[in-house]
Amino acid sequence: MKLVNNYHVKADILDRTELYVFRKILNRLPENQREIFVLFEINDMSLNEISEIENIP
Repeated sequence: MKLVNNYHVKADILDRTELYVFRKILNRLPENQREIFVLFEINDMSLNEISEIENIP
């Protein structure tokens, strides 16, 4: 049981580390590109929906 709990702790630390790295990389994008990426990849919006929101063809 201790091994399982230890695994979960390590997985949680890895998840937080990956999230931290992801956010740092995402923040390097220009704001408009970052918004489009988040809308498409995270919010699962279509390109048509994004083009309406962002006012781009």
